[in-house]
Amino acid sequence: YFKGFPCDGSIEDLNTELRTFFEKFGEVKTLKLPTRMVTTDSGSAQKETLLGFGFVSFQTLESAQKCRFDVNKELFKSVYKIYANPFEWKELRKAHKMEQVDQKELYRYLQNEHSKKANEVLTSVKDDLRTEQG
Repeated sequence: YFKGFPCDGSIEDLNTELRTFFEKFGEVKTLKLPTRMVTTDSGSAQKETLLGFGFVSFQTLESAQKCRFDVNKELFKSVYKIYANPFEWKELRKAHKMEQVDQKELYRYLQNEHSKKANEVLTSVKDDLRTEQG
């Protein structure tokens, strides 16, 4: 999955340019740019427009990993920074997000418990000092 490229110009030209860009990382197996049909301003015709993201697959896993980690170091057309990540189904993305939220909440809980224990120790020390003083 990738995004961050310009959606102007010819779809065919952009497809060729993106394929050339991604071939820096390895042999490209497929490259797809999803489109939709949109009615023109005059309302008489429809034209195909890009949705602003695409999918690229490589011949080898090593090439895909290289792309994932190095694509942000390269600029497409010397201007555009392409964002790339492995494709995930929506349900899986939600599950990963919930897992991250759970981890953050656990961390906050543990910090809070640590603070409570520290306060208990301080209170105990203060009480001990009061009893010793008098």
